[in-house]
Amino acid sequence: MKIILIIITVFTSFCGYTQETLDEQIRAKRFVFMATSMSSGTNGFKMFNTPYDVTVKGDSMIAVLPYMGMVNSARPDENNLNFSSDKISYTIKQTRKGYQVDINVNNQDARMFSFFILKNGTATLDVMNSRKDPVSFRGYIKKL
Repeated sequence: MKIILIIITVFTSFCGYTQETLDEQIRAKRFVFMATSMSSGTNGFKMFNTPYDVTVKGDSMIAVLPYMGMVNSARPDENNLNFSSDKISYTIKQTRKGYQVDINVNNQDARMFSFFILKNGTATLDVMNSRKDPVSFRGYIKKL
């Protein structure tokens, strides 16, 4: 039991928040999702050695994410999900286990980012795109 308590304490201090600050960050639209792995229906699962993230600040978002999957266009920049946008729509739904945050990025690709954030700060991000297969990321939320 002591080992579990130590692991939870280390993880909470690593993420840098308490339950109250996690709630405040999500409601204030100010958080960073740190991706630790990704999976896609066509190319399987991949763990990351390099940091990838999505930063949400109010009505803007910056995404620095890799992509693996099928692309439905021939543009050379399609191997990643790197972009910034200052036109996002943000909805929060509190669930029994945490939060569902849906962010619609208003650009030509009609991207939808759906975060499923647990109360302990771990999170899943599902990304839908009009020209790419969906992809999922696992990671955690940290302070902005």
